[in-house]
Amino acid sequence: MKKTYTSKKRIAVDAYFFNNFGDDLFLEILINRYPNAHFDFITPSEDRIKNFLGNPRIKIVSRKQALKNVMSYDLYIMIGGSMFQQPPNWKMQWLNLFLMVRTFKLFNKPCAIIGCNFGPYSNPSYLKAYKNIFKKLDYLSVRDEKSFNVLNDKNINIHCYPDIAFSFDVEPNNGDHRNKENIIGISIMDFGKENLYYEDKMAGILSRIQQDSKIKIFSFQNSNEINDLKVIKNVLSKIPNNGDHIEVVNYEGNMNSFLSHYEECRAFLTTRFHSLILSLMYNQKIVAINYNPKIENTLKFLNLPIDMVNLDSLEDINLNILFDQKQTSYDLSKIKRESLAHFEFIDTVIGERNTLDVM
Repeated sequence: MKKTYTSKKRIAVDAYFFNNFGDDLFLEILINRYPNAHFDFITPSEDRIKNFLGNPRIKIVSRKQALKNVMSYDLYIMIGGSMFQQPPNWKMQWLNLFLMVRTFKLFNKPCAIIGCNFGPYSNPSYLKAYKNIFKKLDYLSVRDEKSFNVLNDKNINIHCYPDIAFSFDVEPNNGDHRNKENIIGISIMDFGKENLYYEDKMAGILSRIQQDSKIKIFSFQNSNEINDLKVIKNVLSKIPNNGDHIEVVNYEGNMNSFLSHYEECRAFLTTRFHSLILSLMYNQKIVAINYNPKIENTLKFLNLPIDMVNLDSLEDINLNILFDQKQTSYDLSKIKRESLAHFEFIDTVIGERNTLDVM
């Protein structure tokens, strides 16, 4: 049974609002966990939250509006994964977060950041600046031990749990591959800059796979900032006769449809971080492309036997794992239970519990 809450609270929410599947999944879990709460998403446009349009409990506000109406909120939270990878304009991002936390705490409103990892970063001032903010939080949770070790300080109320996405309820019986077609899923990612090596190698991998299996390619974000679909089209242009064997599934706020396609895959070559998480939850054969330290850090943290290949060594990939017909099952019950702990502070703020979680 799930917790339900009787108090109607209003929460100001910061997140990565760019129709990114992984971040939208975090938000979906958040709003479903608190069915009586109302959420003000701090974002400039409805175009950035297509999955949530029409939800009567969600309102779009500007940062200025949220700060102006601070007394109307019961809580400020930031929820997301890679929220603290040092960008060129990091000082402006830092200032936005500083103003939110400082203003809410000035009016004795609780503040929390949940589910993130910290880094990579290169400037020691970046770490120092954010630690100063984190010390003012009521609660901070991260999703990997490396981030925990970097940020662990006696003045920071920090906790470390598996990725929030593990707490999402996938359809029952998703581990039964007996009735599944021979479909191999692949996530292809836009790294924000030209990567001809990645595109060429992925084209070669797709050419090899399509000889024996149907393929579904998944685009997790398609926006002006990050455009997986553009990279997918570049890769497909390098493959002769891709024809009927390859289908592209693009996330545009269509979460249920996206997940339905994802579940059909028997095995998966993952690049996107949350592609790896989804494939674990759907008990798929997995080869993970290690493009960022968070991939390796997470697999070490979870202690799961997943085959991994570095982004710059794709010629070493072992595709035989994807063709293996043996059924796979990962015991994620403990991981799921632990991932729910990201919400432990929010639970205390939101209100009375009618029932308890039973895992």
